[in-house]
Order: sequence, then C-alpha cells, then structure tokens
Amino acid sequence: MARKPKSRSDTRRKGQAQKPAGKTVLIVCEGTKTEFNYFNELCHTYHLQAVHTIKVTAGGSGSNAANILHDAKKRYARSKDNGNAFDHVFCVFDRDDDKGANISFQPTIHEISKLKDFQAIYSIPSFEFWLLLHFSYTRQCFANPKQVLTCLQKEYPTYQKNQQGLFQTLQENLDAALQNAARCEQEAIECGEHNPSTKVHELIHFLRELRTLKS
Repeated sequence: MARKPKSRSDTRRKGQAQKPAGKTVLIVCEGTKTEFNYFNELCHTYHLQAVHTIKVTAGGSGSNAANILHDAKKRYARSKDNGNAFDHVFCVFDRDDDKGANISFQPTIHEISKLKDFQAIYSIPSFEFWLLLHFSYTRQCFANPKQVLTCLQKEYPTYQKNQQGLFQTLQENLDAALQNAARCEQEAIECGEHNPSTKVHELIHFLRELRTLKS
C-alpha cells in the first residue's frame, strides 16, 4: 500500500503557529494605558482582528523609547521563531523631557529607521499633542507634557489619562486631526523645530488602509 503523503500541517515544525491570513501588525506602546486603550479601541472599531496592540511597562521607572524598541524586537523575534512573523511593527513613544527619557529618543529613532518592517511613531512632547490636534491647530512650543495636558483639558475638560472610550469620543474629529498633524509635521520639517509634532497620523492612515486588505 502506498504511503499517504504528509499534509502541510504535518511538515510544519512542531509547535509552529500557522500564519494568519492578511496582514499582522504589532503596535508597542509606552507604559501608560492611554495609547494602549486608544489603539485597541481603534482596532475594534475598524474590525482589525489581525492587529495586535501591546502595552509595555518598565517597572517604577516608566518606559522610554529604548525600552519600547527593545520589547518590540523581542516580540518580533519570538513571532518569527514561531513561523508567524509580524508584517509590520510600530513603536509608539514620546519625547518625555520631564523624566530625561529624551536621552534615548533620537538614537532609538535612528535605530528603528534601519530595521526592516519597523516604524517609529513618536510625539513631541507627548501623545496628548495628537489628541489636542482633534480640536485645533497649533505650533506653540511646549516646555513639557504637562503644558500639553493643560491645553488639552481646556478643549476637552473631562479628559483623563488612561480613560476608556477615547477613540470613539474623538472619532468625529479624526479627519481634522489627521490634516492638522500632517500640516504640523510639514512645518516642523521646513523650520527645523519639531516641538510640537507627531507621527500618529501615519499609523492611523496605515490602519485605515488595512481595513481594505482584510481577507
């Protein structure tokens, strides 16, 4: 009797996960839950089941750009070893001058730029600047994240860090925020001053386009 040929699943290395259909994306955020909640809610709203949002913490000292990249590289390597490598990896972080975390800020951006399928999504000085752009355009230079938070709470008095439902609450202003962020980035490049600016709009555009690629 002829031996039955092995199926594809039989020939896979033991313990290796099957590659999901469509694109898989890893989004690694800083230690606070604000970004984590925001992108989880966005992915749920857009029905992006293949998108994995991961929160990163670094003990009592908080997280910074270097820690974000370190964690992202470990998670990417693990997914690759399992035969299920992420197609795209986004590192989301701030230049948090209050904690001196900006020491690793530029070197980390430079390192990410050399990594295939990795992209830095940073905000200066904080993620709250991206949220502020939902309400108005500004190129006011901020000395620290607390100043951004003060401006945001003038526009959005009920805003609190780590709150739930943030993406849904601001969704009607999303197009305005995307336009403001792109304008801000262009002006930052032209004048050479990147405080304030953000690249969150680039990730939002990517995730929006990903909706049309779902299988």
